[in-house]
Amino acid sequence: MNSVCLLGRLVKDPNVVEYGKGKDAGLCARITVAVQRDKDNADFISCVAFGKTAELIDTYFSKGSRIALEGRIQTGKYDDKDKVTHWTTDVVIMRLHFCDSKKTDTPDDFDDPEDELPPDWQKEKKSGRTSGRSRR
Repeated sequence: MNSVCLLGRLVKDPNVVEYGKGKDAGLCARITVAVQRDKDNADFISCVAFGKTAELIDTYFSKGSRIALEGRIQTGKYDDKDKVTHWTTDVVIMRLHFCDSKKTDTPDDFDDPEDELPPDWQKEKKSGRTSGRSRR
């Protein structure tokens, strides 16, 4: 099975290019996602998307955006102008998920789980009041 799930942040704006002509034309988006490995280390994963997924990335994501994605590992190789062979490893994005609920100025804003609660629940927690409703 070749399956990858990642959650991280874009380290730079997406690189989006058009390919093909006519009915074979489409978009290709390349991104690098920083994924936290442990407290002090991160991995920088090269990812690529095509078609509608590339359009979504181009429209809604930029440097610093949080993204969750599902895809598969794909390897390849190419020869540069000096005939040197280079090997590549990319995650081909099959599905993505929006993680940012709002545009934030500070990257640590997402660490507070209360940011995900509806505003009236945040007020209740801060005031110490509770209501009888379920918070599932």
